[in-house]
Amino acid sequence: MTARGIVFVDVGTTWHRCIAEALGEVAPTIAFLPKNDALMRMDPITLPDTGVARIVKCGLPRGWASSLAGPAQALMARRIRRAACLLHDPVVVLPSPAYAPLSSYLRDLPLVYYGADDYGSYAGWPRVLERERAILTHCALGVFVSDSLAERAVAELGLHKERAFVSPNATEQRFADNTTPTPEAVRALPRPIIGVLGALSPRLDLEVLEAVATLPKLGTLLVAGPLAPELQRLEWLAGPKVHVTGRLPHTEMHAYARAMDAALIPYGPSALNYHCSPMRLWDHLATGVPIFALDTCDQIVRHGGERVTVDSSAGLPQRLASALEIGLRERKTPSSDIFWRTRAQSLVLRLTSL
Repeated sequence: MTARGIVFVDVGTTWHRCIAEALGEVAPTIAFLPKNDALMRMDPITLPDTGVARIVKCGLPRGWASSLAGPAQALMARRIRRAACLLHDPVVVLPSPAYAPLSSYLRDLPLVYYGADDYGSYAGWPRVLERERAILTHCALGVFVSDSLAERAVAELGLHKERAFVSPNATEQRFADNTTPTPEAVRALPRPIIGVLGALSPRLDLEVLEAVATLPKLGTLLVAGPLAPELQRLEWLAGPKVHVTGRLPHTEMHAYARAMDAALIPYGPSALNYHCSPMRLWDHLATGVPIFALDTCDQIVRHGGERVTVDSSAGLPQRLASALEIGLRERKTPSSDIFWRTRAQSLVLRLTSL
């Protein structure tokens, strides 16, 4: 049976590109990469190779994703139709509320909304829930990266429960590769290394991080990522047990994740954190190290257990201190259901039933 083709409208973020590329491994997929370009130049649209998503750079006038995006998205709709004509029984995936106008231009095609975040928490994004509601009225399926986002869409946006599907973020196979060499910048750091994967920003609970940085049995608190400018003057960051790498290419993040003896996910309390599907959760599960996380993210709370220690801001530093005192557990072998390909296989199966 010929697999159903997929047009993924925008792969401008890491998480959208990851799922689109994984979809391309299991179904013919053409993915668009919109760019600001007054000349509106675009790569040729051709059939994707077997097992690989075709990424098409698509030039559009500035403001193509803004509230004044109607004309630009009308042009984009014509290009998407050209791509859809190359595929068998195509479905179009819209990955942002910014594409509400596009959904009206393409309403005669099978549409799927892919909700990857709580966009209502983004600064400068007005009328987000209104736009999500508009998209969902044109879509045969709403795919959400967390249960809480799907539940909110059913409760507040008028989405029928049977049209909601949860497909969490995931990780790449390289995070599970135990032959990965330890980065030179980490080799000499005192152990045990407790690591935060990604940027240090106000999105995290800084008081918890400060408490962890002073634990007696800690070797190093490693921040594998950049430091937000507004945090530069925090005194505890200059402590002898704290090491901040600065910005790292995403292609190197797995090496730093694997160099950790335990992982810390200290999201502070916010709607954005509550509804998110943290890629760092799945990355750490792939490395197999023990994970210590705050109870501020619904998806992390649902995965609490043997592999993820979840507690409040008052209790988590002590839980980590106790684990360091008795010795951190050995790495666990990751399960097969945390990788992007597995997510793509489940999603393609659901799309065939539309």
